Formats: sequence, structure tokens, C-alpha cells
Amino acid sequence: MTANQAVTATFALKQWTLTASAGSNGTISPSGAVVVDHGTSQTFTITPDLHYHVADVLVDGVSVGAVTTYTFSNVTANHTIAASFAQTVRNLTVNVVGTGSVTKNPNLAQYPEGSVVSLTATPGATLSFVGWSGDANGSANPLALTMDADKVVTATFADTTRPAALVQAPNGGQSVVVGTVVQLKWRATDDIAVAGVRLLLSRHGLAGPWDSLTTWIPNSGTMNWTTNGPTTPFAMLKVQARDAAGNMGEDVSDATFTILGTTGVARLEGGPPAVLTLAPVRPNPMREQARIGFGLPVPARVRLAILDLQGREVAVIADDEMPAGMFAMDWDGRSANRAVPAGMYFVRLQVGGRQLVRRLMLRH
Repeated sequence: MTANQAVTATFALKQWTLTASAGSNGTISPSGAVVVDHGTSQTFTITPDLHYHVADVLVDGVSVGAVTTYTFSNVTANHTIAASFAQTVRNLTVNVVGTGSVTKNPNLAQYPEGSVVSLTATPGATLSFVGWSGDANGSANPLALTMDADKVVTATFADTTRPAALVQAPNGGQSVVVGTVVQLKWRATDDIAVAGVRLLLSRHGLAGPWDSLTTWIPNSGTMNWTTNGPTTPFAMLKVQARDAAGNMGEDVSDATFTILGTTGVARLEGGPPAVLTLAPVRPNPMREQARIGFGLPVPARVRLAILDLQGREVAVIADDEMPAGMFAMDWDGRSANRAVPAGMYFVRLQVGGRQLVRRLMLRH
């Protein structure tokens, strides 16, 4: 040292390189060679593509799991980070209610997320496909199902066919008498089995009301019925048949039939008359039975009665609402199940404010 000297020293912060890479179907950010200062930290974000997931992340060649973020803290050396990705798969469970099967196309153990599988429901014999439930709905068949999640789908099959029912007797045009036993006949069939039938009767034609003759009974095809009143020329029989699934079919008589009492009632051919009519009694004089004919131009309440010479009602043959038309009613010379004395009587027809009268001679 022969003189004073000045020396300057320069220092720089040490830096490290973090090398980030990602396989196909995903990204890592930031990527490539990332330079960081000594002792600092750096976070990496791993993002899979749609329908893919992070399979694994290797840091310096060692797995740290399928993480979506990773942070290097207090960096004091160079490091590597590598992310790999795999396609996400979804599970499909198909259940069946009833008898039937479901075909999957394609038929795989697992399905790539986002893929579409076609489900086709095939019902068993005598059944129908009802619909889908669970992670699907409706009754489209086949069904296109997008596998965007694990899914459970149920196909339901059931008996949806109604039983067939047919009234055989009385099926229209017959006359039955109150108190007599009549055999009601029907036929009921089903693709599986008829669980029961029910018989109903209308005394006012197809419009009803319908009164039950039975509860649900076995499908025997016949039943003896003791005919009861009131009398009517507009009786119809209805048979209802149901199966175990609750499906029901029914049929009614093709036309009306007549329920006669001891006095009897029948609808005659031809249309309604222009005016209210009361025909002469036939035969007259009568012994065992007489027929009384009358016509109604419009529907009305009808009272048809037998009167003695003092004007007292001996027997009421009809007292009911009746449609327009021509009718005949029979009287057997009895009242309250007892024979009335021989003599002169009158037949009176009352409709609204009008009445018509015919003479009748009764002999024994």
C-alpha cells in the first residue's frame, strides 16, 4: 500500500427457478420457468378442462395429490411442479319396478362425463312402460340421458290395460216382472285377470242415476237377481270390471228393457203423440188383466189410478216422471195384493193440470 485505496463491493439477491408444466386437458398458472427471489413464496393454480379432473400433481417428482393449488413457501432452491389430468367418469344405476328390462347403449361400467347414453325400456308380457323416475322423468322411450353427474334412474312397468266388459242379458227389449228371479249375464276379460265385477241398474236410461245391485263380486258371468220396483220402461244394466292394478272397463245394455209390476209398464213403438191421450181399456169388461194405453206429448209426471164409483183411488198404477212417448200399463184387478170387488170403475190419467178418464168393468 503506497497510497490510500477505495474498494466497492456489489451484492445481488439470490434467485431460484420454479419450472411449472401441465399435461393435456388442463392448465397450470403461472407456467414455464418462473423466477422467484430467495426466501419468497409462489402459488400455482391447476385447472382441468371441462369433463376432466386433476389426476395428480408432482413436486420435485414426488406426488402431493390431486390438488388444484400449490404454494412454494420460503423458496431456497430450484423446484419443479407438474400437473396431470384425467377424464371424469360417471356411474349410472338403473332400477326396474314391475316386470321389464332396460337396455343401455353404449353399455359401459362407467361413462365419460358429458357423454350421452340411450336407455330403452322393454315391458314384460301384458305390461306397459309407465315412465322414468329418479334422475330422469317423463315417458320418452328411448331416453337420451346426459351423464353430467352420477345418476340413478328407475323404469316403472305396470298393467295399464282396462278389462273388457260386455252386458249379455238383459241387453235391451226384454220385459221382467217385479218379484221374479232374473238371470243377469255378462262377460268380462283381462290380459292378466279380472279381480272383480260390479253390477248397476238405471231406471231412467243411459243418463242414470245408476244404483248398485252388487258390491265387487267374483267374475262368475251370471247372477240371479230378484227384480224389484219401481217399475220402468227405461231400465238398463251396467257391468263394471276391474283388475288388480285398478284399471276398470264397463259396458251397458244396448237398449232399454222394461221392469213390469203386477200392473206392468211397457213402452210402445212410435213417437210421442201430438196431444195427451188415454186409450180405451182392453179387454173391457176385464177378468184377470187389462191393458191401459196412454201417450205423452212431452216429458211429465204421470199419475195413473183406478177409481171406484165414489171417486176414491182403489189402485195407483203409476206415479212417476216419464218421458214423452206411447206407453201401456197392465192392471190385474188387485190393490195392495188383494182382489178388488167386481163392478164399475174408472181409469184416470193425470198429467199436470189435465186429466183423462175411461170406464172399466171388472168381473170375476
